[in-house]
Parts: sequence; structure tokens; C-alpha cells
Amino acid sequence: MDDASRHGREESDPSASASASASSTVRGRLAADRADTVARLAALGRDFDGIVAANALVAVDDEHDPEGGTTRRGRRDVR
Repeated sequence: MDDASRHGREESDPSASASASASSTVRGRLAADRADTVARLAALGRDFDGIVAANALVAVDDEHDPEGGTTRRGRRDVR
């Protein structure tokens, strides 16, 4: 019987500890990536809403826009 068993302690498996640490690291990265993605999606939604709102104030004829950019192109760029 080894010393740890005699004193009622079990030795921990170092590979299990490393695996738990790696899993925690991966979960942290995934959570951070998800938060970034959600924030980016919200920003794109605001951009799209801004384009739609700005176009509500101008003429609807986007085929002959004198400035060159079209409503359709602005919406496409956000996507």
C-alpha cells in the first residue's frame, strides 16, 4: 500500500487534469467567439436598418441614382 492510500488520499490523474483544463480553454474560446459573432450580427443588423431608414427619405428609383451607389448594393454590402 502506498503512502496516499494509507492516508485516505487518492492520487489525481495528471492526464485527467490536463484534459479538463484543455476542455475549459476550448469552452472559453468558443464562448468568446460566440460573443463576437453575436455582436457582429447585431452591428450588421443596425447597419442594414440604417440603410433601409436612410432610403425611406430618398426617391425609390435606385436604378438611376446620380451618385452611382444603389439601394440594392448598400443592402448587399451589409450581408
